Amino acid sequence: MRQRVKIEDLLRLGGLTLRPLRLIIIISLLLPTLSNAQSGWSINSSFQMTQGDYITGISRNNYYFNIGSRYRSEGWYVSANISIIAWDGLLSETSDHDMMGGSGTSHLNMGIGDMYLSGEINLLKGTNVLPWIALSSQIKIPTASSESNLGTGEFDYGIGFTFRKQIYSFIAFGDIGYLNLGDPEEITFLNPLTFGIGIGRGFDYGKYSISLYYQRYTKIYEAYTAPHQLSLGLYANIINRTVLLIIGSKGLSETSPDFSISAGLEYYL
Repeated sequence: MRQRVKIEDLLRLGGLTLRPLRLIIIISLLLPTLSNAQSGWSINSSFQMTQGDYITGISRNNYYFNIGSRYRSEGWYVSANISIIAWDGLLSETSDHDMMGGSGTSHLNMGIGDMYLSGEINLLKGTNVLPWIALSSQIKIPTASSESNLGTGEFDYGIGFTFRKQIYSFIAFGDIGYLNLGDPEEITFLNPLTFGIGIGRGFDYGKYSISLYYQRYTKIYEAYTAPHQLSLGLYANIINRTVLLIIGSKGLSETSPDFSISAGLEYYL
């Protein structure tokens, strides 16, 4: 018999598109602030840890190893990413009593996450007055197991716009978009709007960058508050053709992780 999908674990493990989408948006917005973003193929990998109670009142740690590839050309890029997920703590499916803080059993499990295809195309290069504007999109391919609540087992897609504007030595940026979330059995999601705003500054002619970014969703499920979080990003060209990214985030709602930290490398072939 198929196990019922539980929204608490979907929120926790990133099965509602939200965790991977946040990382994709942050990287796509901030990586181009480095002055020598290169055309052609690149490969990337990152490790992320998140911690939070995700409505249940039980603190949980999650670990993600992400691998992917990107092709960038003048005015556009496409990318593909997939994760290996490990999690520990009490699983909500043990029992309703455990979800409310009962004893339960601690587990450490691993699984494959969903695959994400994303892309962006420039619509306006920007002028002294107008910002740089791009159309962005993504598709989630449901490769994660819905039996383990790693995913919904349904396709999701999103579309939106991203903006950047150079203001002296700073870069202001933002995004606005729409997500269509596939509904598994017994759960009906609200398809959220997403928006974010941030500011960044480059150093040493763009070799290094630091950025602050706030992102918020409208509600994805009627009973719970909307996800939103604040992220601080550090970026550097550490050696030839290799970019280091470090992102720390603080969740500001019950449907976001309390905090997360990620570090990754992107290597241009």
